[in-house]
Amino acid sequence: MSKNDNDSLRTSLAELPFISPAQVEQWVDLQQTSDRTRDYLIRAVPQAQLSIDEAQKILAQRTYTLVFFGGTGVGKSTLINALLGRNLLPTGAVTAVTGTIVYIEQAAEGEAESLVLSYWSKDEFAERVRRLCQLAEIDGFDITNSGEREQARKDIEALQESRKDQARMERDEYLEILLDCIDSYENNKALYKEGTPPPVSLMLENEDSLKHLREDGFKGSQQRQIRLIKSATFRIQPRTGVPNLLMNGYLRIVDVPGLGAGMRLHEAITLEEMKREDAMIVLVTDAGRQRVDELKSLAAVNWIKENRLFGLSGGDLDEAASKIFLAVNGANVRQAFDRLNSGLPEAELEVKDVTRYIAPNYWERYSGRGHNRPYFLVMAPPALYVQDPEHAPQEFASETERILKVFKDQLGNVATKDPLEPETKEALLKLSEVPLLRESLIHF
Repeated sequence: MSKNDNDSLRTSLAELPFISPAQVEQWVDLQQTSDRTRDYLIRAVPQAQLSIDEAQKILAQRTYTLVFFGGTGVGKSTLINALLGRNLLPTGAVTAVTGTIVYIEQAAEGEAESLVLSYWSKDEFAERVRRLCQLAEIDGFDITNSGEREQARKDIEALQESRKDQARMERDEYLEILLDCIDSYENNKALYKEGTPPPVSLMLENEDSLKHLREDGFKGSQQRQIRLIKSATFRIQPRTGVPNLLMNGYLRIVDVPGLGAGMRLHEAITLEEMKREDAMIVLVTDAGRQRVDELKSLAAVNWIKENRLFGLSGGDLDEAASKIFLAVNGANVRQAFDRLNSGLPEAELEVKDVTRYIAPNYWERYSGRGHNRPYFLVMAPPALYVQDPEHAPQEFASETERILKVFKDQLGNVATKDPLEPETKEALLKLSEVPLLRESLIHF
């Protein structure tokens, strides 16, 4: 490596967050050692050139994957936005039934921010519809066949009419989804004329782009495609003044479908993404109850135990468990905040019950991962608001003002009138534990 190459590497490394000058020099020295070894091998064993080139290609393409997982409605999108320091993902928009996987990647320097939509193939979509028919307890049909499609519409509408006076159940939701699938395919048949539709890139600056990910987006319109979308990829630029969680393109975020009806449709793909993860955030909710919301908390970690961690033991289980970062949402409720920070055995026991589903020794092994505990007690709405006040949901402004009053004793000697005042903003961010989680992930 030439002096210019060394200087370029040194500059690139220095731009990474949480890296010291000494660590930069260690990496440069390691690269120089690697280069000397490479040169020796090429001289000694000419055939090694090809293998070394191939290995370097693999290393150059290495991207770390951070997966977010949890029940529906626990606040995954808000937490992702807070960690990124911007209101990117539409909150409460992509439902469990939709089951769209969302990727977030760093765009190349100078590249315009975009949202890339990838579609199910005709066969994949037809299979998903057949699976929906099983869940809705009706006969399956081929949605790509116009005759079967029209007959299915009549049968479903007749079934809905017969059930209109009954209590609404999950089956009724599936029936509505099936009708939406029929309409979506009917209105977008042209997309499939030449096989699987190619990915579509939409400019993120266009507000309509995000409507494609909203459950209510383009409803009743021929533009509606949410049932046909397999995955959505945000390609974004880092924000000035916010530590770059995407690590200059070396990390990508994967938001998998939440637990719920859609998980049954998307389990295989979700598990495949989890197997490739380098770290995973499992988000559970407290919701201000006397105990952590056991239904959603245990359901999330139990799914991971029965699927991602199934069959692992000893060192393999420890390695897989080490990649899991547990976050509890609900710190904005003062009652929950005080209880979970009390240090009382009974307060710890409720979260210990959750961590044991990950690994028996998780609590003890990772006791210092969060703020004096093996989990992060996050407060995402105010963290997002103070970092991106112009674009955060309007209700986050009033929520932040409420937190300033309710948690005044936890913020230190700062002004509580303006949450955007630098010292107040810093105190709110520290209270939220979002920067602590972000720093822990980058270091990991």
